[in-house]
Amino acid sequence: MDPPPHVTRLFFIDNNNDGDDDDDDDDDEPTIHLLHHNGPANTTTTTSSSSSYHAARPWPSALVLARHLWRRALELGDLRGRAVLELGAGPGLAGLTAAYACGARRAVLTDLAADPGDPRTGRTLATLRAAVGRNAEAWRERRERRRRRRRRRRKAAAGAAAGKDALEETEEEEEDEEEEPIVEVVGLSWGDVPPAWPARADGGDPFDFDVLLGSDLIYSRAPVADLVATIAFFLWRPRAAGLPPRRCVLAYHIRSAKRSIQMLLDRWGLEARGIRDDGDVEVGKGATVLVEGCEEGEEEEVFGVGFGSVVLLEITVKAPD
Repeated sequence: MDPPPHVTRLFFIDNNNDGDDDDDDDDDEPTIHLLHHNGPANTTTTTSSSSSYHAARPWPSALVLARHLWRRALELGDLRGRAVLELGAGPGLAGLTAAYACGARRAVLTDLAADPGDPRTGRTLATLRAAVGRNAEAWRERRERRRRRRRRRRKAAAGAAAGKDALEETEEEEEDEEEEPIVEVVGLSWGDVPPAWPARADGGDPFDFDVLLGSDLIYSRAPVADLVATIAFFLWRPRAAGLPPRRCVLAYHIRSAKRSIQMLLDRWGLEARGIRDDGDVEVGKGATVLVEGCEEGEEEEVFGVGFGSVVLLEITVKAPD
């Protein structure tokens, strides 16, 4: 029997927040609960132990991507109300961050479809579902704390007698503004489209996502062709339907200068550009993601080594000549 997963909390901090000096203000910042099994740092060898299985542990690329999403969320709000798909989610840090910290309306977290011959695949999806449940509960608790705090402040400002009607209206507005994100976990083997894909509540195309996310997906040559084919499917499908362009953001850990996906991108009519995380979005030093039990810049104990070798790529459908 496998040991239960570790739980590591990540605290998403907005240092530019000019909130009141309320003792509860610290509770207003998003917190992501990451469930994971830590094996040997940065191993790419799949063994019979699920604790060293690469899908079960977090990697440096995941934290780099989560920080990038948080910085953009504070400056641009470009994930708020959007639909997000995470490929090869593993513990799911990017997708959980998009949904429960950055305001995405819908997030589908995927990893290798369960294989009867390899029970580790089923355990990865089960751990992901447990993480979604834990983070959904934490999100609801945080929403309720915010609501109680707003009510206290409005009541104090308006007076108990005069503020009753306004208080009721405010509660209705908050119900509309703070809908819980829809987060689902689906088995997806790259190169395949699952027959049982979750339907959208609004009746739209279930395969249409505004943003695709992935971290440390290019770790060996074998699955890369299928990975790029899957990215192409999700980027080209809305394009063929006349919808606005979609994008895929990958955090890529450079392990070999010989490994390139350019030929595959060309095959599928895609193009990639590097993202400068400190240049595309001017957020100063206001956005911080802290890992529980680690000093900032010293997260190797949880995520392994190699942060300096991580680059961010944005992949889109190639613009017509």
